[in-house]
Amino acid sequence: ETKKEVDCQSKGLQAVPPGIPVDTAMLRLDFNKFKSLDATAFASLGSVTYLGLESAGIDRLSAGVFDRLNNLDKLYLNDNRLQSVPHGAFDRLGKLQTIDLTSNPWDCSNCSILYLSDWIRENANKVKMDLGSGNFQTDPDGVTCSDGKVV
Repeated sequence: ETKKEVDCQSKGLQAVPPGIPVDTAMLRLDFNKFKSLDATAFASLGSVTYLGLESAGIDRLSAGVFDRLNNLDKLYLNDNRLQSVPHGAFDRLGKLQTIDLTSNPWDCSNCSILYLSDWIRENANKVKMDLGSGNFQTDPDGVTCSDGKVV
């Protein structure tokens, strides 16, 4: 059985559209204009294993936004405008194997960065950088602050 894919890339979306089938496994929302993702954005999408949010214009994640994604194993948040993530943002992602957080202006002058810094250290093998053509490199030091220091 093929996994259900929903491709909403490059649609100029400002919010996750309603009506995404609950059995969706691969959700591509890259290259949109979200700004923020609210806590219920993915509430009914527990089957999603792949969530693409690359270059999606995101500058804020609401607390709990990923909490219902218990099957998620790949999360792409690279090339956004994130300066921090809510405390506990990734704690419920028990199946996560790959996360790309590169190319965000992380604000390391704010103590809210401590959760992310600790999470990266504890999950270093999951923090990867996309090298293109489906190739990834484990790169926890590739997640850098807006001042260039490693998160």
